[in-house]
This record gives sequence, structure tokens and C-alpha cells, in this order.
Amino acid sequence: IRVLPNCFRLLLKLRVFRADETPLEVPPREVIKLGAQAVVEFMADLVAKRDTKASPPKKEKGFWFRICSICWSFRTANTDDNM
Repeated sequence: IRVLPNCFRLLLKLRVFRADETPLEVPPREVIKLGAQAVVEFMADLVAKRDTKASPPKKEKGFWFRICSICWSFRTANTDDNM
């Protein structure tokens, strides 16, 4: 195993983590030396960063889009009333 699974962030009660002889790349050795809770926190932060990068903020619609939407809804409402 080179990378711990994302579900490691859910192991809040993990007290002992032994990975001395494993070739782990994620989390780094420095974090592993800090202990089990540091590994859990690192994985939680890693997943949180991935989630924020995966969902870019939505761009707000422009001024003309809003004006056209209002006019379009007004036009269709009047057309429906005449039928």
C-alpha cells in the first residue's frame, strides 16, 4: 500500500498506527511519526482539500441574463393568459 484510503479520516478513535516498514507515500513519514491521531487529521484535511478543488464555485449569472429571464417569464405569463 502506497496511499491510505480516504476512509481513514473516519477512524476518530484510532490510537495505534504502525507503518514503520511500509512504503507509504500518503501520508508522509513526518506525519506518521506524529502518531495515529495526526494520520487521521492529515487524511481528513486531504479529503477536505480535494472536495473543495473538485467543486469550483458557481459563477453568478450576469446582468443581461437576469433582465432577459425577467422579460421571458413576463412574456410567457402573458401568452398563457391569452389562451
